Amino acid sequence: MVAIILTDNATYMAQNLLLRAFCEQRGIRQVFSPPYSQYLNGKAERFGGIVKDSARTMLIHAGAPAGLWAWAVKYAVLILSAVRKKLADGSFLSPLERWTGRKLPTIYHRIKVWGCAAWVHQKHPTGPKQATFAPNSTKHLYLGIDELRQCYILQTISNRKLVYSAHVTFNENSFPCKEKKSVYGPPRHLEEPGINFGRPPPQRSSQRNWTPSRAALENIAMVAYEHACYGLEDVDDPTGHVDAMRRPDSKSWRAAEIAEYRAHMDLSTLGPRQRLPEGFTAITSSFVYRRKRDGRYKVRLALHGNRMVQGMDFNDTFASTINTEVVRLLFAFAAKHDMDVDTGDTVTAFLHTSLETEVYMYETAGFHDDPSTTPRAVDRSWVRRVNSGIPGHPEASRLWGSEAHKQLTDAGCTRTAVDHSLYVAPEIKGFVISHVDDFCMIADKACAKEKHALQTLLKDKLHIKKWAPISDFLGVTVTRDRDRLTLTMNQTDQVRKLLIKANMGDCKSVDTPAVPGFLWTRSDCPEQDLSTSDEAKSYRSILMSCLYFQTRTRPDITFVVGKLAKFMQNPGPKHQLALKRLLRYLSGTTRLGLVYDFTSSGAGSGIWGHYDSAHADDHDTRRSTWAYVFYYHSAVIAWKSKLNSFVTTATNHSEYSAGANAAKEAKFLENVACSLGMDSDVKPIALFSDSQGAIAMSYNPVQRAASKHVDLADHYVREQVAFGTISITYVRTDHMLADVFTKALPRQLFQTHTSQMVGLI
Repeated sequence: MVAIILTDNATYMAQNLLLRAFCEQRGIRQVFSPPYSQYLNGKAERFGGIVKDSARTMLIHAGAPAGLWAWAVKYAVLILSAVRKKLADGSFLSPLERWTGRKLPTIYHRIKVWGCAAWVHQKHPTGPKQATFAPNSTKHLYLGIDELRQCYILQTISNRKLVYSAHVTFNENSFPCKEKKSVYGPPRHLEEPGINFGRPPPQRSSQRNWTPSRAALENIAMVAYEHACYGLEDVDDPTGHVDAMRRPDSKSWRAAEIAEYRAHMDLSTLGPRQRLPEGFTAITSSFVYRRKRDGRYKVRLALHGNRMVQGMDFNDTFASTINTEVVRLLFAFAAKHDMDVDTGDTVTAFLHTSLETEVYMYETAGFHDDPSTTPRAVDRSWVRRVNSGIPGHPEASRLWGSEAHKQLTDAGCTRTAVDHSLYVAPEIKGFVISHVDDFCMIADKACAKEKHALQTLLKDKLHIKKWAPISDFLGVTVTRDRDRLTLTMNQTDQVRKLLIKANMGDCKSVDTPAVPGFLWTRSDCPEQDLSTSDEAKSYRSILMSCLYFQTRTRPDITFVVGKLAKFMQNPGPKHQLALKRLLRYLSGTTRLGLVYDFTSSGAGSGIWGHYDSAHADDHDTRRSTWAYVFYYHSAVIAWKSKLNSFVTTATNHSEYSAGANAAKEAKFLENVACSLGMDSDVKPIALFSDSQGAIAMSYNPVQRAASKHVDLADHYVREQVAFGTISITYVRTDHMLADVFTKALPRQLFQTHTSQMVGLI
């Protein structure tokens, strides 16, 4: 019987709640060695070294990729457990036999060379004579033994799926991974066997199972896009305290570190230094360095929140973020009516909240107010209790959002139902946007005194450093010409820095982001999985930045970004070339952005839009791409392009489905406009389509053979037409503005359409 288990202090051991519950149920005592004292658990450390050496040898001998390391480790442990050794009493027993008291199963006596070629025998059903002479076995890769099924574990060559079989013939001198056309890697549909170095979820009766809502996922995605953009502000920011202190501007970075330390001390966000209480595990931390656009040196202390467990270290997560469509609609409305637009940034926002759980943190290097630039090592013998939701804490954004909501409502603002980050402020005849720790106030210019009073109140309550006329909001540069009722939004600086980062700063530009007729297909992806290669990582990094530009200020690259995103996992040479063409297009259009000019009446009034669909344009799934674009007068405020989640059987079907998605966006914009008192702009919202058949289906409840199978969700467009929310009008295909989101257009037509969306800033 096992009485004591000695392990080190690794997270997956010390905080493994499943292991702890297992030991408590069986009366086993857990003992942990002190940190950095591996020699106290020397036998386990030595065994781990033997296993790693054995697995490394097997991988090299079989010519297998590193992605199969988990199977090699499992097989090495199996061999070490099955090998018999002579005991003191003269008997020969394996560790597994000594542990279980039973003889080894027969399958253990049939161990083969790991990674060798294996032919799985197949039984063909009766059929034509040709089947009689068809191969009765297929070549596989040998991965190990399944103890429960008492059979072999193998992997197919073509698609890397796992196969379990007892009818196998081996060639232990042949290794498929060494062949030239090898495509082996980790099985696609199965995680690594028996390996879980993460912390398991807490097994508490009071803990509920948490599933993120769709809104939370959208918020997380939006924040991720912002980080992708902000990461372009300065690609040469320090990576840590030591790096910062080695730079010529180390004094400036040190001053920012001291300012961050004193902010924590002044606000009592961290408790005094103390020993770690029994039963708790401290979380590591680090400084995050950022050189702002205005030249300021900014340093933030951040927790390593990825090492925290929900239900124990934090309860719930949420980030209060504003929809980009709402922001653009508000800015267009403000430009048209010459309203004041001011922004405010909260100083150390998360430090003004209170945590609901008990969390302890290790201090990071440099976390002190000694002006010396000499790096100090992290002292793991002392910790501090975290009292506030400092950056990196998963719950910090939610706690700050609750505090901001309380202060805004106490100041007389009312949260709208359509977007919980948008507040109506009756006193200033305007609105307030709350996006995490960034605020934007839009006020009638006749309410200057009321605006100043509200800003002064919120400045104290929300710890806002200062209110200033808008120049930058959420990574977008905003400029205004109030005399001409013009507002522009661009990301020129970020685009240029991306080009420099991609070594495309001086490349030759092109007129369009994609070549008409280019075939986007997975057949151009490499047969071998190269998702971990440097080229694939660079592809994903650059494309994520382009995706951020597309969602904020560059609707002209929407189609190309959407197509390239399909191959992010394993891009091929053709996809790499297509991404380079996109960068070449960006190099020649860095000064393009959204231009809201209300000096003339424009192409329409109120809110209106176009929608379109490209039937079965995806060659891999034969699904259709739908898209829409919406305007407020002549200012583009919303756009989207997406692949359908199902196959549409005809052009009318795909156009009708696109109309349903456009109707949903129109309904959302109507709700926003009505919440802001813009009712006259949305009665009804005019939509334009180039499919007369789809328009007829929207106005008439026909049930023909070609449309009787249409999903219920697609009939939403017909209902909104009946309610008077939208009206649909036919427009010629060459005047369809949404065409730019569904296909690669020729240069002249592409420039004609995009000129009504973006312009030179």
